[in-house]
Amino acid sequence: MISFRSRRGAFAIFAFVLLLLFLVRPGAGSLKARIARSVGRSLGKQVEIGAVSLRFLPPGFELANLVVHDDPEFGNEPIMRAPEVTASIRLLSLLRGRLDVARLELSNPSLNLVRSSTGVWNLSKLLERSAETVVAPTGKSRRESRPAFPYIQAEHARINLKSGQEKRPLAFTEAEFALWQDSEDSWGVRLKAQPMRTDSSLTDTGT
Repeated sequence: MISFRSRRGAFAIFAFVLLLLFLVRPGAGSLKARIARSVGRSLGKQVEIGAVSLRFLPPGFELANLVVHDDPEFGNEPIMRAPEVTASIRLLSLLRGRLDVARLELSNPSLNLVRSSTGVWNLSKLLERSAETVVAPTGKSRRESRPAFPYIQAEHARINLKSGQEKRPLAFTEAEFALWQDSEDSWGVRLKAQPMRTDSSLTDTGT
């Protein structure tokens, strides 16, 4: 009888081989560009990646210097930067000839939450994009034309608050947060962070 561990190992090897075949097949193009397009398509944002390396288990990639650009109405700064990111792949997407990201794990990211002159937050624009583009909920089955929103998890993050181009005195450090889409119009958020002000000292942890 084949043990659960043996089956799991065999599946991991199969997934890794499948990923390699997908990446090296003729016409696959630049790996870095493909992953940047995949992440950008799922987030509805323009994305840049500094470097990419292949990860064996679970199948995915290690990304360096990820930059997620913001809409022009919120200024020139990116909505997020992350020096180290682990990206897990939806294996079924490879069978469809796609490269869809299932999960993004961010280390030491910097997140800019910006309120525009019209009172709109850039994060709300990111979430509301599901009403403008057809996107599948995190982890749900979907048509091939529906890129799923990835599960996003971060540790040791810094969250900056801005009003237009002006940075507010309040920020959050050592933040741990997660963001995912439960359904077409429902989102899940988890946040734990240390508030910090430039004009006073706050020591309580906020959740």
